Amino acid sequence: MKIKDGFVIRKLQDEYYIVSVGSATKILNGTIQIDKVNAFVFDKIKESNNIDTICNLVLEKFKKENNEELTIEEVKKNSLKFIENLRQLGILVDD
Repeated sequence: MKIKDGFVIRKLQDEYYIVSVGSATKILNGTIQIDKVNAFVFDKIKESNNIDTICNLVLEKFKKENNEELTIEEVKKNSLKFIENLRQLGILVDD
């Protein structure tokens, strides 16, 4: 899986947005607000296409940061849902 060229994350105060630039505006003309966990997933997709690796990184970062009782199952379920939404929007494609 790969994020198409022209899609970036922008942080405005405490809010995160997926923004299209250049020719990507033909796919998404505007922005999509996402939470910080999904912003992290978006960035990690650029580094790895292995969902298990991405989920482990999410779990490691946000379990410590939020002192929450996150499970790998929850993280994987939420991450896969976000990834599927990106696919449906045309932002993410399979290699």
